[in-house]
Amino acid sequence: MLMDRQNSMSSLFAMGNEVAAGCDSAERKSVEKQLKGLMQRFDALTQGAQQRMLDLEQAMKVAKLFQEQLQPLVEWLGVTERKLKSLELVPTDEEKIQQKIREHKLLHDDVLTKQPPFKQLTETASQLMSLVGDDEATTLADRLQAATDRYQALVDHSLNIGELLDNSRKGLRHLVLTYQDLSAWMDSMEQYLAKRKILPVHMEKLLRQMDELAEKTEEISAKQEEVDSTVESGLELMRHISGDEALQLKDKLDALQRRYNELTSRGADLLRIASETLPLVQQLYNSHTKLTEWMSSAETCLQSVEPREEDILRLEAELQDYRPLLDNINQVGPQLCQISPGEGATHVEGMVTRDNRRFDAIAEQVQR
Repeated sequence: MLMDRQNSMSSLFAMGNEVAAGCDSAERKSVEKQLKGLMQRFDALTQGAQQRMLDLEQAMKVAKLFQEQLQPLVEWLGVTERKLKSLELVPTDEEKIQQKIREHKLLHDDVLTKQPPFKQLTETASQLMSLVGDDEATTLADRLQAATDRYQALVDHSLNIGELLDNSRKGLRHLVLTYQDLSAWMDSMEQYLAKRKILPVHMEKLLRQMDELAEKTEEISAKQEEVDSTVESGLELMRHISGDEALQLKDKLDALQRRYNELTSRGADLLRIASETLPLVQQLYNSHTKLTEWMSSAETCLQSVEPREEDILRLEAELQDYRPLLDNINQVGPQLCQISPGEGATHVEGMVTRDNRRFDAIAEQVQR
């Protein structure tokens, strides 16, 4: 619009000069002064408009540059965020974890290469904010902040994913090794306890087995911390793996915990039964030893050519004294046969049978 007024101003200036030429000196100076002031104001307006136009052109160029820089970065942010999201799920195979670690390294390197473009975007935005009004500058600052915040969040997320994958790789290796070690140990312990299910009825063997069982129950108890640590490691890994793999891992962890609980219970039960059996074995052998010694003495006395009457009377009284020992043998023997079937039961049954036969034979001879 100012350019349209340029010809009018030129005509006005020419007319003013013509008028001034016909005036006296004082009036001419006044007209010339007014014309000069008017032209200066018009020139100032023209220069201001030209500068504003230059500023607008510059702002448009910078705004176009800002948009050209921002749009690809925003699109890249969306794509990269989705790629990082796909790396959050951790496989339960070490080779697959290694593959994800390699994929993440390439992606993280790409993330870091975007630092210079975001720095350039910030510089462009600062330049543009100096060329626009306050409201537009505020809007521009918000757009820049949103983009840079997303980028920083992406960097942090990528670092966390890298740490997660590395920890998961180490955790999986530790989990596999400890799981294998515990499984092998449980196999061995189950075999040991299965062989000790039937308790011996010989005192020395029973005492030795009780000592071994006490050591084994302590060994089982000492594995509690390792089992708990393995289960906790597995549960932590489950938070970052897919649903199907998580269920499979949980089944394995549950089975491991169940086997350990059964071992703990079985070891404690065997030791308890052995402890309860020991007094019975002691009773059996103490009664058997005392009864056998007396029966040997009685048999020697009865085998003499003519036993004396007082010896017969003594033996008759001793029969009543030693019968409780035989009763104890007859009571304890069947209990031990149930506790120790097989070879142990055969041994006890033979002992009980022999003691009863010998005692009955002595009683019969004394009564005759």
